[in-house]
Amino acid sequence: MWWIRSAIQEHVLLSWSVVQLGTSNAQKMLALKLRRIGEELAHVQSDPTDDRIAKIAGNSTRPLPK
Repeated sequence: MWWIRSAIQEHVLLSWSVVQLGTSNAQKMLALKLRRIGEELAHVQSDPTDDRIAKIAGNSTRPLPK
């Protein structure tokens, strides 16, 4: 019976991103964008700076208006 638990755990681990995706299009786009940014930053040898993250995300580091 151990193999049933193992199969369930493997399925959950392999399909975790499906569970985490949001329901709205904005949430799905954000999740995909964060995944892409994470993959690009994984190849960086040094600690990423705010400017580097903003460049990858297509945003700027200027402060938001209050």
